[in-house]
Amino acid sequence: MNYNHRLGFAAGLLFTVVLSTTSVLAQQAGLPNVVVFLVDDLGADELACYASKFHETPNIDALAGRGMRFTHAYSGSTLCSPSRAALLTGRSPARLHLTDWIPGQQQINRKTVAPDWQTWIDRDRVLLPEAMKEQGYSTCFVGKWHLVPQPKPTEQDNRIRIAELAAMYQDCMPENNGFDENFGGDHSANQGRRFLFPAFRNFPRLEDKGTEEDCLTDVLTDCAVDFLERKQDDPFFLYLSYYTVHSPITGKPEYVKKYEQKLADNPNADYYMNSPGKAAMIQSLDESVGRVTSKLKDIGQLENTLIIFTGDNGSQGNEFVVNYRGNKGTAYEGGTRVPLIVAGPRIQTGISDVPTIAMDLYPTILSYIQAPAKPEEHLDGVDIMPLLTGLGTIENRPLYWHYPHYDETMPFSSAIDDGWKVIRYPDDGKVELYNLNDDPREQVDLAATKPEKAESMVKNLNEYLSAVDAQLAIPNPGYDPAAFSGGIRDFRIWDQGQKNADGGFHTYQVWSPHQAGRTRLRILLPDNFDLRKRYRVLYVLPVHEDGVDKHGDGLVEIKKYGYHNRHQLICVAPGYTSKPWFADHDLNPTKHDESHLLKTVIPFIEKRYPVQTDFRGRLLIGFSKSGWGAAALLLRNPDVFYRAAAWDSGVRVDTGPIEESERTKRIDREWGSVKNFEANRLSNLIRTRGKELGDEARLFYFNTQGARAIGGVEIHRILVENQIPHRYLMEPHRKHAWDSGWIPEAMAFLVGDENTNEAEGKARSGNPY
Repeated sequence: MNYNHRLGFAAGLLFTVVLSTTSVLAQQAGLPNVVVFLVDDLGADELACYASKFHETPNIDALAGRGMRFTHAYSGSTLCSPSRAALLTGRSPARLHLTDWIPGQQQINRKTVAPDWQTWIDRDRVLLPEAMKEQGYSTCFVGKWHLVPQPKPTEQDNRIRIAELAAMYQDCMPENNGFDENFGGDHSANQGRRFLFPAFRNFPRLEDKGTEEDCLTDVLTDCAVDFLERKQDDPFFLYLSYYTVHSPITGKPEYVKKYEQKLADNPNADYYMNSPGKAAMIQSLDESVGRVTSKLKDIGQLENTLIIFTGDNGSQGNEFVVNYRGNKGTAYEGGTRVPLIVAGPRIQTGISDVPTIAMDLYPTILSYIQAPAKPEEHLDGVDIMPLLTGLGTIENRPLYWHYPHYDETMPFSSAIDDGWKVIRYPDDGKVELYNLNDDPREQVDLAATKPEKAESMVKNLNEYLSAVDAQLAIPNPGYDPAAFSGGIRDFRIWDQGQKNADGGFHTYQVWSPHQAGRTRLRILLPDNFDLRKRYRVLYVLPVHEDGVDKHGDGLVEIKKYGYHNRHQLICVAPGYTSKPWFADHDLNPTKHDESHLLKTVIPFIEKRYPVQTDFRGRLLIGFSKSGWGAAALLLRNPDVFYRAAAWDSGVRVDTGPIEESERTKRIDREWGSVKNFEANRLSNLIRTRGKELGDEARLFYFNTQGARAIGGVEIHRILVENQIPHRYLMEPHRKHAWDSGWIPEAMAFLVGDENTNEAEGKARSGNPY
């Protein structure tokens, strides 16, 4: 039921009178007010009261301190439109048939196609704000709506369909779906470039709002505070659905500078969230929460108001979900876990680890205001008031998600039940199973080792999908495995990357918490690069800090030989802000060279490119310092990297002839302490970790005659002494450079046949020359 839809004048007038009378009676009855904060793309652990050490959220933390904070709260979907519809209806996206963000992304030659899903909420649904109006509440919507139908990519050329959807536009706006007032809500998916003055004035009813000092978040809060002032004598339902912190990541310039300075002033701080732009947006959000609670106090309604704070789905971008796997749009915890804080009269203070989901808010709010439940509406939510009051608990129940589309992920259906999680992908039938109690980061897939559990959960998942009449992904009869396959955004990004290639390399500036600022990342792709394939990655390690190439450029040499094409490799050259030794300095966090590669560079590549993500898909090559680094990284991380080729490795500081004073200076500069140096020196790594490489030769250790030969011979001797299969080659003196002719033999080892190389490695390991 949608109250403002097609009412005649007389009926509308009578309805207004009835509502006015109901409102007066409701206020006289002392009904509690309700304020809901829904934040866009705010995933788990982005608030200080959850896990963030970088973001500053004192007002939200204070709210959590006087209420209940949930650690296992989930969104109804992994993307915005279906998640918002689920909260407002109390129904799952699968049941609503509203399963993607509106209007979805164009797809090219996928294995399955999306069903004929719906881009609006059915008109016969009674939404949460409509249920509140029935009880006499004044209702106000502020911010992002994103539930207005738009033509899907498959409908862009269908004029009749476009006209039909255009005719539905106004009927689907907030003010025609239970909200008396609407500030800022329309079809928009994000704020775009409208975060700062005056562009935000393009949103509905913001035409004359704000000044040059304001951002969109401030202006939306102005509207909310004004509503509270005007409606303080009525019971009110305020729904603040902020556009922040959706991309584009921006923020007030002065706040951005503040967090840039915070990073500069705290080089030793353990910040895993370190985007100044996002921190600035979150500060504006937090200030807005503080302004609303202050206004509630000023008008004497704080102690008569239920406040709910949550997010619509997981965070956008891996940088902000490091405690969980995946991000917005994916089936993993990083896509579905969100903050949930509930505070107000009768709400207990504390922390709850009982799983909840967005659909629970509808019946819970009705229960809180002591209104009749609407079980025929909120079919997929339960009343969690027993948890909030501390008077009981709720029955254990499975939670379900269904996404028959492509976007951040492939189509999937998933379920959580009693700490177990199953994910099924219809494209290839793959099933994944995780024990979240023991493995909250979903690192160990147990589907193969616990097939009965996986089969049981898939059976229950299928029964649920059938019961709610879920629309399934449809096999694409026109799928061509030989043609390009991907989303239109993938295609555009790839095409733009080709146009912007730097010397044939794709170049990115990457912010790393493990270096002293931004670093350059260069990538060489095969000429026939295909998004459908899975490529091995060759990490070409630098000798010097980024921009210094007095010994040549490894990536240029790889390209010159054509190995990226010949062996179908994605070749990656990471940059560093100082001379890298590829270990973590124990005193200076801006020289955590190993962590930079493992925690910044590799995740960056594996999120953006179709690469093998098991250890056999990662190779290392380097010389001098980077030769030391290639060998040491392999020995320290045998489950991360497969093979390493190290030529003319800089080992004099380890085993070669070098003055003790010089050794001490290097240890201080590159490792910090003798203890850290001893733990990372190549000779010790061979003795303590070498056996973990197994029986296969995974290290090719080159040596060259000259001043550096003695140290290299000693490293080879230690490898032989400890019976570590490897390949070794003492060459005539070559110049100390990338282009001295050693790369072809290194590449032959790195990409060659395993069995042949193993045999050659064992045979040659006993011959030092």
